[in-house]
Amino acid sequence: MNCELRDYDFVIFALDHYNPLGVVRSLGESGIAATVIAEKSKTDISSYSKYIKEYIRVETAEEGYKYLMNKYSEEKKKSF
Repeated sequence: MNCELRDYDFVIFALDHYNPLGVVRSLGESGIAATVIAEKSKTDISSYSKYIKEYIRVETAEEGYKYLMNKYSEEKKKSF
């Protein structure tokens, strides 16, 4: 993984499930700690990963989108 990519924020916006957990793990094993914005589900499985930089749980996708835009829309380096 290119070291310059570690300068960016990686954001995973998804329903909390095993698939996003796999993405978190893959990024983490490459040295990239991701932020997870997870829509509420039965379990918070991704929140238990040791590779998470920040975990935000939202009630709806709209709430998650608003959080994403408020936090990252003004960043000089855009997030992945």
